Amino acid sequence: MNRQSFLLAVSSVFFGVAGVYCFLYPKDSLEAMGWYVGFILVFSGISKFFRYMGNVKETRSGWVLAGGAVDLLFGLWLWGSGNFLIMAALLPLFFAGYMVVHGILLLVYYYRRKGQVARPRLYAVSAAVQALLGVLLLAEPVVAAAAFVYTIGVGLLWCGFANFVAWREAAER
Repeated sequence: MNRQSFLLAVSSVFFGVAGVYCFLYPKDSLEAMGWYVGFILVFSGISKFFRYMGNVKETRSGWVLAGGAVDLLFGLWLWGSGNFLIMAALLPLFFAGYMVVHGILLLVYYYRRKGQVARPRLYAVSAAVQALLGVLLLAEPVVAAAAFVYTIGVGLLWCGFANFVAWREAAER
C-alpha cells in the first residue's frame, strides 16, 4: 500500500468514527464535532495534496488538488470560527455545501478519468449521492437543523464510504 492510498484509508476511518460518534453521543457531540470535523477536513486536504504529488505527472488531476484545497479551506474555516453557538446554526448549511461541492468534484474527476477508475459505477453513484444529500440538506434547512447531529452523522459515514471507494481505487493501481 503506498502513502497516498494509506492516507485515504485513514481519512475514511476518521469520517466513519465521526459519523458513529454523532449517533452515540448526540448531545455532547456539537462542540467536539466542530473541532473534529475541522481536523478531518484539514487532514483530508493534506492527504489529497500528497496523493496529487505522489502520482506520476501524466496521471495527476487538478481536480484531486482542487478537492484537497476545498477540504483544507473548509477545515481551516471551522477551526478559525471558534464560536460554536454560531457554528451550530451554520454547520448544517456549511456541511451541506461541502457535500455538494465535494460530490461535484468527485463527479468531475470521474468523468475526466472514467477509463482509469476501477469501479466506475460505484464511484459515480457515491459521488452523486453525496452531492444529492447536500442539495437536499440545503433545500430543507429547518429539517436539517432539527436532525442536525444525525444528519451530519449520516453525511460523515457517507464521506467515509466515498473515501474508502477512492482508497480501494488507488490501492488497485
